[in-house]
Amino acid sequence: MKKKFAVFMALVMAVGISLPVYAVVDNSTSSSEINSKIIADGSASLNLSLEDALKRVETSYNQILLDDRYIEILDRQYHQAMAYKDSGSNSLEEDGEKTLKLNVPVALYNLNNKKHEREVNLKTAKVTITNEYQNILAAQQNIDYINEEISKLQKEMNSINAKINVGLAKASDIEQFKATMATYEANLSSAQSKMKSSVISLKNDLGIDLNTEIVLTSKPIEYVKFNDSLIYKRIQTAIENSYNIKALKQEIENTEIEYNIYDRFSNANKDSTEIKLEGLKNQLEQMPNSIEVRLRTQYNTLKSLENGIEADKLNIEAAEINLEIAQENYNLGQITYLDLLSAELQLSKAKNTLQQDIISYMAAVATLENSLELQ
Repeated sequence: MKKKFAVFMALVMAVGISLPVYAVVDNSTSSSEINSKIIADGSASLNLSLEDALKRVETSYNQILLDDRYIEILDRQYHQAMAYKDSGSNSLEEDGEKTLKLNVPVALYNLNNKKHEREVNLKTAKVTITNEYQNILAAQQNIDYINEEISKLQKEMNSINAKINVGLAKASDIEQFKATMATYEANLSSAQSKMKSSVISLKNDLGIDLNTEIVLTSKPIEYVKFNDSLIYKRIQTAIENSYNIKALKQEIENTEIEYNIYDRFSNANKDSTEIKLEGLKNQLEQMPNSIEVRLRTQYNTLKSLENGIEADKLNIEAAEINLEIAQENYNLGQITYLDLLSAELQLSKAKNTLQQDIISYMAAVATLENSLELQ
């Protein structure tokens, strides 16, 4: 009997522990038309919407697949414990009593915990996939901006070279343009590298072959301000409905059963179990406050990101005004063409920064919503 119990508890404890791809840009196609076209080596191709990507999480995301396997094992252990209890066995030995009184609640506790953990992991995975997907779109948008500036710069350089060839300009007139082109090309390479990393991460997380061409068909995520009108009431509701509090209460009940068995049989583990029990009760007392602090912190972080987006919008307005002034000054011959391109690039950077911050904000919204639902 002791051996069977030891083996069972060992299984329960064991389960309870918790090729390069290159982005190629088609200069003749705008980002609004292609919504991020990713070209990879190989003939396979996949049109992938964000909705389809999120559906793949349950069948392809490694952590979810692992959780499902653990749940199968824990469910089997729970039914084995129930079958033993229903068999009518009645042992007066210490291990026999632990098997009868403790195995079922412990097995059920572990099973429910893993199911809850899977639910949390699933929602977290979907936030991760959404971020990866949107980061690719934002990177492609940035690449489009840079390519547009490169195209304009190249046309101007071609014009200057033509003048040099007929003696209307000096060879040195092209040097500053070459230096600017080198900077743009470096920026382009950096943006392409960033997109490549996001593509690899997305494919890996969704179980897509790295040599498969994917075309992202969804649009960039839009900014939707979080409705915080009832945030403090929602925080209190989250505390009242907290699974973690309920689970901790169940762990205390299981530990009390274990303590009573040790007390009855004068087991040496009685004292350590009593200390553990007091620690769990203290943890239970502190948990509502801990949850509230955690949720308020997440909300405050969200508000900071919200303020950042408002600042981004002001930066775009300022960049648009600067570009208008630069265009007028260029028409009057007061600034160079490179100065005008620089003003255009600053506006593009401001727009890309806004999109990146929107991605971060919407991810923070999803995370807070998940926390309010699954505490």
